[in-house]
Amino acid sequence: MTKAFLSHGWCDATVVAKIAEALESQGINVFLDKWDISHGKLIWATIDRAIDEASKLVVFLSRDALDGKGFK
Repeated sequence: MTKAFLSHGWCDATVVAKIAEALESQGINVFLDKWDISHGKLIWATIDRAIDEASKLVVFLSRDALDGKGFK
């Protein structure tokens, strides 16, 4: 089964969640931070493991994300 890691900026979380739902409805298993990282988990370890397990990496890069603090 395809496992896709969805990488995005927080400002794009709503639209990326809609895309994740569409992918899941087509049988593609996705890793999405707000679905797969719960309180108390080690965030970076969880992300590293998810990337290692993914067969696809999907990067969402928007103007808002580029203008955000994480990209400066």
